Amino acid sequence: IIHEAAKRETMPDKKKKKYPAICPHGSLEKVFDNVYVVMGSYKMMPAARIGLTMTIVKRGDSDLTVINSMRVSPDVEDEIKKLGTIKNVVRICANHGSSDEYYIDTYGATYYDLPNADVKGATVTPKADKELPELPFSDGKVVMIKDMKYPEAVVWIPDGGGTLVTGDFIQNGRPAPHKSVIGKAMTSMLGFDTGCCRPPPLCFKAYGDGKDMYQPNVPAILELEFKNIISAHGPAQVGNAKEDLKDGLAKVKEGPLWKPSK
Repeated sequence: IIHEAAKRETMPDKKKKKYPAICPHGSLEKVFDNVYVVMGSYKMMPAARIGLTMTIVKRGDSDLTVINSMRVSPDVEDEIKKLGTIKNVVRICANHGSSDEYYIDTYGATYYDLPNADVKGATVTPKADKELPELPFSDGKVVMIKDMKYPEAVVWIPDGGGTLVTGDFIQNGRPAPHKSVIGKAMTSMLGFDTGCCRPPPLCFKAYGDGKDMYQPNVPAILELEFKNIISAHGPAQVGNAKEDLKDGLAKVKEGPLWKPSK
């Protein structure tokens, strides 16, 4: 979802930094061996919380990578620490990342960011240690989303027969917990509750840069072999996700920014 308009405030002294508040969220959930999620929420504005899903990928005996970060309670953070050590934070959406600095500061994590992510309107985050398409694990792949106003990427990992980890460009429009009443009304009114995996309608208005979003991106994504999608918004879609995404893409209304060439 297009969000994080209210950027966090930071102070020069690390001890005085103001990190995002912890919003309502669930427990640490295992999706596959070495892939976990926490489903929670993000405060867009007073009384308006939308869904947000954090993904954690484990490699080796103890190396953890956080994608689509989110602050969590001390109890849930302790559960994450039982899996291993947070070594890396990866940002895949320029409008996300307000909690990245917390994990970087707390765990000394290496920060992987999108190239050219310092565009006007994007979330302000710390300086990157490394840039996508480089990843902290060797068995993943990255599709850089092209021709959009704000940089974004999709990460593929082989777990579960192939899994996409996505940001705003592909969202799961099925019901998700932890939204506020106003947040539910807002996402419904703006067309995010699509009931499938697909780009939400508002993506074209907010991310549109006058160029077609379909041709340089969708074929590259569909070339990947995957059965599952874990989006920053919505529940993990486990099994049949590629077919679900194809159905969702077919429902997107064609126009100047979508599938213009025949």
